[in-house]
Amino acid sequence: MTLGAAIGEAVLGKKIGNKAMVWGAIGGTIPDLDVLFFPFLDSVSKLSFHRGASHAFFFELLFIPVIAFLVWRWYRKKNTATFKDWTLLFLGSILTHPILDAFTTYGTQLWLPFSRERVAISSIFVADPLYTVPFLLCLLIASRFHRSNHKRRWINYLGLGLSCSYLLFTIFNKMHVTKKFEQALEKQQLTYHESRLITAPTPLNNIMWYGLAETDEGYYAGLYSLLDTKDSIEFMFVPRNEYLIDKWKNARAIQELKWFSKDYYTIDAKDPNHISFIDLRFGILSGWGTDQPIYPFWFNVIYDKSSGFEVVQDRSISFDIKQVWKEFVERLRGN
Repeated sequence: MTLGAAIGEAVLGKKIGNKAMVWGAIGGTIPDLDVLFFPFLDSVSKLSFHRGASHAFFFELLFIPVIAFLVWRWYRKKNTATFKDWTLLFLGSILTHPILDAFTTYGTQLWLPFSRERVAISSIFVADPLYTVPFLLCLLIASRFHRSNHKRRWINYLGLGLSCSYLLFTIFNKMHVTKKFEQALEKQQLTYHESRLITAPTPLNNIMWYGLAETDEGYYAGLYSLLDTKDSIEFMFVPRNEYLIDKWKNARAIQELKWFSKDYYTIDAKDPNHISFIDLRFGILSGWGTDQPIYPFWFNVIYDKSSGFEVVQDRSISFDIKQVWKEFVERLRGN
């Protein structure tokens, strides 16, 4: 939304002032309105619907001219902004939303309807203050100047420059961190599938990173902080427990969960008809190195003979927030 506001200002700020920021922010929010359809979808369909068609370039390019035309018709007697101006505003604010989402771990289906691939560069967390706060401050300061004042434009460009620079930094930082994980795995003689090593930043920062290397039976998971003083990464092994879903392997619910997680998952069985499908890409919330770690992103899969499979994302995780924060800060500060 912040990026959309800045693009709106860059395109139309000189003509319509702060309204450009508002419409840019609205444009940047439009792709996420797909959540409004959730009440009409089953629990499995929600997995592929969010960050699906509304985030795909093909469908966005179809609807951007329609949105631009409607807003232009509404405003055409009130200002000098043309249909072309509005098209450029929404083109920039809407298209940059899925592009930015693609830098996160969740993944975005940019290429629908031609491919269901979820593009996930995993270089930045979905909420990172170092990206958002400077950007937001520049927008707020720029909005205080009259639309004809050149300082307004340069402050907005400064915000855009800072955001792009930070995003570029996260890519190079990821390359550095990934190399650290590769070296640690090699040094400890841990065998893994080289094409199946992922690294992702932990919440709210780009300093501490989570790495996950796949083996035939499970995964080596580790944490690395740029502030580490020891040149070593401690890995814990997470078994996949594939055998727990052998009888369900062809079920649509399981196939969709595997696709959603990019096959980075572990299974925990509560009883023969109730399992927990844990998406490992999002790390471990607490209990690192213990036999009962707490994972932040997991799904309950329940089988009922009469109704079939039901998938529910578990949001009722029990944990001590103070303990989680303590563990997080201590590890962030270095090993």
